[in-house]
Amino acid sequence: MIVSTDSKEIAGEAERVGLEVPFFRPGEFATDASLTIHVVQHALSELGSSWDAVMILQPTSPFRNVEDIDRCLELFANTKPTAL
Repeated sequence: MIVSTDSKEIAGEAERVGLEVPFFRPGEFATDASLTIHVVQHALSELGSSWDAVMILQPTSPFRNVEDIDRCLELFANTKPTAL
């Protein structure tokens, strides 16, 4: 899993728990007005073809827990969705 951030502090915490931070997000995609789709497009562009799926975990949606995330990943793995 990778983390897209413009923060060295967040990158450090992400790496501390075993996540990858292969690039830093440009400032233009790190404002309160930035659209999530642009952040995702930037990340996918940086990664090239080395990704299988996208999961967005925004800090502005705090009412989720690890069990919710695990259930979503299990559902994804079991249903094998296809791209639109």
